[in-house]
Amino acid sequence: MLLKRIEKSRNYKKQEFPFNLSLFIEFENINFHSPITLIVGENGTGKSTLLELIAYHAELIQINGEHMDLDDRFNSVKELTPYFKLIWNYKNKSGFFFQAESLTSFMDDIKHRREDLERDYNEIKRRDPNSLEILPYARNLHDLKQLYGDGLETQSHGESFLSLFQARFRPNSLYVLDEPESPLSPIKQLSLISMIKDGGCRMSIYYCNAFTYVNGFTWGRYF
Repeated sequence: MLLKRIEKSRNYKKQEFPFNLSLFIEFENINFHSPITLIVGENGTGKSTLLELIAYHAELIQINGEHMDLDDRFNSVKELTPYFKLIWNYKNKSGFFFQAESLTSFMDDIKHRREDLERDYNEIKRRDPNSLEILPYARNLHDLKQLYGDGLETQSHGESFLSLFQARFRPNSLYVLDEPESPLSPIKQLSLISMIKDGGCRMSIYYCNAFTYVNGFTWGRYF
């Protein structure tokens, strides 16, 4: 377990958004006992904001590589941060924060990176087929191929989600996932459940806005 507990400050008295979300008004300290936690509830109660708070406190990068601190979308979460304290068993910055809307920009980034590498690779090879300068480009192209195949953009939306998680999940890491099931068919949702369950023995995953009608097949702690 990485994260042990979230504590709320006694000075929490503000009434404007996001302080007035019911989850935070009624908030009691949360203790984490399972490597996998699912957060469920009605729309507008503050589930996604809580995930953003955890990710921001943990200094996780977004799946597209951007830092939350530089993203104006999280300005309200930055206001919340001083009123909550995260207690760690041990802390590292391995992992990421995932929101479904970030996947498209991430896919574009990977596609453009591969195109740039291929262009430079071919240019060097044209100039001198025996040049050692080509080696780092070849290695990076090989790594992208190993991680993402022919490219996430060549797959269906649901398949690209699963491929991304399969490529990026690592042991002893913190993953904050907001609605990762949203583009998935029921069968693909079960595949994602299996993937997370298999990783849950080795990694801490805080996982939100859980599956709508397959909750009965999941495990771990609900909040």
